[in-house]
Amino acid sequence: MLAMVGSITGFVAVLRDGGLSIATIQRAEINDAQISTLFWINSTLGLALAVIVAAISPAVAWFYGDPSLLLVTLAMAIPFMLGGVTVQHQALLARQMRFKVMAAIEIASLFLSAVAGIVAAAVGWRYWALVVVAIAFSLANATLVFFFCRWKPGRPIRGSGVRSMLKFGGALTLNNLFDSLGSSSDKIFLGKFFAADVVGLYTRAQTLMLQPLTQLAPVIRNVVLPAMSRLAEKPQRFKKVLLDLMQVTAFVCSFLTVFLVVNADWLVSVFLGPRWVGTSDILRLLAGPAVVIPLNTLCVISITAQSKGAALMRWGLLSNLINVLAILAGLPWGAKGVAAGLSITSVCLLMPILNYMTARAGPASLKEVWSAIGPGICSCISGCGVLYWVRYGFGLQAPLPGLLVLFLVNCLFHALIMGILPSGRRAFARVIDTASSFRKARHGTLEPRMASK
Repeated sequence: MLAMVGSITGFVAVLRDGGLSIATIQRAEINDAQISTLFWINSTLGLALAVIVAAISPAVAWFYGDPSLLLVTLAMAIPFMLGGVTVQHQALLARQMRFKVMAAIEIASLFLSAVAGIVAAAVGWRYWALVVVAIAFSLANATLVFFFCRWKPGRPIRGSGVRSMLKFGGALTLNNLFDSLGSSSDKIFLGKFFAADVVGLYTRAQTLMLQPLTQLAPVIRNVVLPAMSRLAEKPQRFKKVLLDLMQVTAFVCSFLTVFLVVNADWLVSVFLGPRWVGTSDILRLLAGPAVVIPLNTLCVISITAQSKGAALMRWGLLSNLINVLAILAGLPWGAKGVAAGLSITSVCLLMPILNYMTARAGPASLKEVWSAIGPGICSCISGCGVLYWVRYGFGLQAPLPGLLVLFLVNCLFHALIMGILPSGRRAFARVIDTASSFRKARHGTLEPRMASK
């Protein structure tokens, strides 16, 4: 039920940021008046969107034919108000590269919201426990962000120079709106034409397969975008860093995808229990998006760092239109059909287009882009064969010991492949060196520019 509501309110959630957090991070120089003006814009957007969510709650209940969704949608308006006031504070933390603080805030918020949800479930609140989790996360996150980022907004100022940032943020918002449409359409259509339990099975499989990779996306964005934005005027260095990041990301995607595909049934059994056994096949069918999502994140970062808003909108519109068509094509076969449609189009259409867009928008050629991700894609295919051979060739039966053995085999296999390839060793070394140089430059470059008047 929460997934059904979230698939619709997700469209509204995209507008809360307005692309202004990325505009703050990406801008070479920014002053206090500009950040304060953006803070009040984001806060107003958050409040307005909370009102919109409350207003559409009857329509959500009518669309799905479930009156109980009315109150759930009303409650989900609360995180919009809390989220709007924290956008610029979080952007400042990212701009200052305070990644340890950001990670601590994220982990603490997840922990506190999980505790709140478990308590609510234990006292019999049923699906409302999941609503409690969402509200508690927003509340904990806002409290911790304000505690660690002591910046205080001033009054909004006309003519402070935010017009160009609003224009850039608008392009980002349109791209995010397209992304939200593409990522929510599957659950909307499944919720409309199938029972809620089908949506539940699909959502759990999507969480197991894509959550680890989706969690990487904001980490990659927060770490890489501030640094890449400063390299935009140095095309050769920009190209080297981008290609190295794409190669390492492709290997990380391969490592996670191989493990999840081969062990789908064991992972469902251990982490979800026997009642969710129907998610195993769906989990395997979502392998395609699992490979493409992190690479898509790097493509978007590359285009964003170069301030090419029009190219970003074109990519967002095209990629998510393809996703929606894939969902509609697979819908007659239910959740498995939708997952298969997304996987096929991700590998056969989105990845080639993604590589073309990355090459067209930046200094790297199409051949260089394919050369960067090619080893990772090959290791994904061969890694599945190796792990299947180990699992069934040696007759592994017990889930927990089997998961441990196959995890170690997966680690050894990918370390061996990456170590054999000279380009792989160089990519890891350069990524580490680049991260070290960005960390050293954190206090000397980013903070003074942020505070300049």
